[in-house]
Amino acid sequence: MPTFYEAEILAVTHPEQRLKGCFKKLLKLAKETLLSVGINRFLLVVEPKSKSGAGVLKNFECAKLDHSEYKMSHNGLKTLPQYSDLQFFEVNNQNKEIFAESTRDVFPDLEESNNFIDTIISSKYRKGYISCKDGIPVGVFTFNYEEVDTFLYGVGIVTKYRGKGFGKQMVEFALTEGLAKSDKVVLDVDSENPTAFHLYKKCGFKIDFQVDYYRCEF
Repeated sequence: MPTFYEAEILAVTHPEQRLKGCFKKLLKLAKETLLSVGINRFLLVVEPKSKSGAGVLKNFECAKLDHSEYKMSHNGLKTLPQYSDLQFFEVNNQNKEIFAESTRDVFPDLEESNNFIDTIISSKYRKGYISCKDGIPVGVFTFNYEEVDTFLYGVGIVTKYRGKGFGKQMVEFALTEGLAKSDKVVLDVDSENPTAFHLYKKCGFKIDFQVDYYRCEF
């Protein structure tokens, strides 16, 4: 995520305007803007299959691959495994504090916002879930029902219950619920979270799209 000390730069040039110096001018303006507020570190976002992106990287000798991000999907063509040990509860006004507490444990760096949870509860396009083992909250996840696909995010197991297979069961339930609403469940995950990445692959998710992030300095 962009921070107060680092920025992300993603530039797209219209096909008819490429090789005319547009990117260099945009980058020059980005550099001036960032340096004016004391930011000299940035991430270049590049698609691995982009020839023009590879060409740009040659101009940044200091660029080092920082991490990759993957868009993955599951279309439900394979038989979904059955979950058994967990119970699942949709987030509502009565249990939203339990959802909030579990989310804080799972994502300690996430800025807390009650509006986020209230939006999940009130929106017809979103749903949040708490997973429990014998009445004890062990994980959370959230759906955003988009026009075509179901977007799965905020997936995590409470710290002291990790490594017990609950993550796989939770994702299996999420797939069952998500595929009941649409033909495909999609999510984003990056290489800095190998546990989640390998879990999604184990559950049958396939990589649809990849972008690489290169760390640079002005």
